[in-house]
Amino acid sequence: MILHWDKEQASGILNTFDIIVASDCTFFKQFHQSLARVVKSLLKYSATSQAIFLSPKRGDSLGKFLEIIKENGLCCELIENYDPIVWSLHKKYLAGDDRTWPNYDEEHCYPLLLRISYFIE
Repeated sequence: MILHWDKEQASGILNTFDIIVASDCTFFKQFHQSLARVVKSLLKYSATSQAIFLSPKRGDSLGKFLEIIKENGLCCELIENYDPIVWSLHKKYLAGDDRTWPNYDEEHCYPLLLRISYFIE
């Protein structure tokens, strides 16, 4: 099955997913609205369901996506330090202590963790 963000989804899968995991899919602003709509339509409406995205900032792209997520009635939480090993490597690359990634750029390389969910009281 192919999932097209800009097409209506098959009714059999709507609001059925407890978790959605994605990475590197918020770079292109022209797809933000479609991606937000797909996440909302596929995610099960419950207090425990969530979409987990990993994505670097890439200028204002991630910030713009967060705005659209909120406009679509979803909650989001952006987490910078989500894993001690990943965080340690990130700090080494930033400080230049690890030369295995000489052109490391936080804006384009470090994946932030974005947790998207429904706001349910």
